[in-house]
Amino acid sequence: MDVAGLALGGSSLAIQLFSACTSLYQTVQSAIGQDADFAGLVCKLEIEEQRFHLWGNAAKLQSGVDVSSRHLPTVLRTLECIERLLSGRQKLVNRNELSQSINGHAHLPEGVGEAAESVIRRLRWTISDKRHFETLVADLKGYNDSLNALLYEGQRLSVIESFKELSIKVLGTDNPEKLNILRQSTWNTYEDICSTAALKCLALQMEHALTKSNSKEPPKSLEVIPQLTLPWDRQPLMRRETSLIQRHPHLVEWKELPSEGSDKRDRVLRRLQYLVAFLSQAPKPQNLRVLALVGTAFSPDSKKLGLVSSFPEDTGSSDPTSLQDYLTSSSRQHRLPTLNDRITLALRLANTLLVLHTSGWMHKAIAPHNILFFHSDDGNEDSDPRSGILQSPFLAGFEYSREDGSMDQEGAYSETVTTGSDMEFYRHPSSRGSQRSKFRKQYDIYSLGFVLLDIALWKSSASLCRNTSPKEIRSVVVDRYLRGDIAYRAGSVYQEVVETCLMGNFGERGSEKNWLETQFLRRVVQRLETCKV
Repeated sequence: MDVAGLALGGSSLAIQLFSACTSLYQTVQSAIGQDADFAGLVCKLEIEEQRFHLWGNAAKLQSGVDVSSRHLPTVLRTLECIERLLSGRQKLVNRNELSQSINGHAHLPEGVGEAAESVIRRLRWTISDKRHFETLVADLKGYNDSLNALLYEGQRLSVIESFKELSIKVLGTDNPEKLNILRQSTWNTYEDICSTAALKCLALQMEHALTKSNSKEPPKSLEVIPQLTLPWDRQPLMRRETSLIQRHPHLVEWKELPSEGSDKRDRVLRRLQYLVAFLSQAPKPQNLRVLALVGTAFSPDSKKLGLVSSFPEDTGSSDPTSLQDYLTSSSRQHRLPTLNDRITLALRLANTLLVLHTSGWMHKAIAPHNILFFHSDDGNEDSDPRSGILQSPFLAGFEYSREDGSMDQEGAYSETVTTGSDMEFYRHPSSRGSQRSKFRKQYDIYSLGFVLLDIALWKSSASLCRNTSPKEIRSVVVDRYLRGDIAYRAGSVYQEVVETCLMGNFGERGSEKNWLETQFLRRVVQRLETCKV
């Protein structure tokens, strides 16, 4: 048979094997049923099934096969291994088969497409034993990894983005039991999903605890966060200070508390307990660029609570620099960072907000003042934004943050954000004033839009609209800067992203959970990833 004939035969075989494996995944799940003892393993199996489908979509196995002819024999062998594994004809597991290739005429392995009853009967020994089932799922993961490695680079990136979107949708559930199963199932394999699920569980726990009763007892299920003693006996001098604790640098962010004995103080402290648990959660999702909280401290007069976070690893002890400091520096024009660094900064902030919202939390005070950069031990060279420091931002200023609870309709556990005039500029008009609306995730996205605008212009947009009323700010910025200036400085794609955030251009609201997060991934994060210099 000539080369073209072999390729055609191999493509046909790949499609048949893919279809057979798809059916077998369903057969195995049906055989397991609703056994609660196997819920975690079934979740793992479903993840690998979805990854298998994503690979098939990328390789275009619905209409043809878009795989390198050089890799096609290995793809066929891998698909055959998956088929044998799911049908119970292959023992767990002969990994050497992955290095073999198919020679000669392509053919379907014997037994492909047999009745589901035969498959279930043969698999009974595997699916009735957790250890064997665990091995089965681990092998399937290994085969999926191998298949993805054989894709073209563009296809691999497509699979990665599709898996992110799938993860966001799965994390949209408000069922704590399902989230716990997801968290346990992804531990040590898909750590970002695991840690995000843990944060979402905490958000749901907070929502339930703060709305089910007026109890003033602390939540018993939360781990105790250390109460620290700061090395000074004075009132806080600034909203944000640094301190050496046990000879290590820490950041202290002070939160003003309502008067002692008031119901409002009790509510605020209960909310802060969950916020502290959220910020101290470890490990955190990789894209969630926030500091690790290690404890809290009261001011001497007990009017303020300090959230104490450790400095990032491999940084010195000097005070961090905020994005606002860079934007308003007198040497700003002489130290303009590269467009590459600015786009990277914008992307990392967008990813941080995406993870935060997917976890069920809102920030409520996104502004350049709350975006920090920490310096290395090498002196002050990296105080220059051109040094690469912009690629390592940290989102701070969480003192008003809370979960995105639908149960707290009256906003009893939500606080009005009180900030300086420049920070006020970054807040959505509907979240300001006496007639403000209940805070929602779209308001965080609006604030991010102005931060992205600042990054493109490399100047504070607040200073450009100082005499503009809150309701007119957005239209003024759109008319003055989005109609050409941003595209000139950062490209048309970046301009579209900023406009999407400011105008809330996310299409019609869908019915599925995490609809907004999915659209934010597509229209902001993935668009920023395509920005080229």
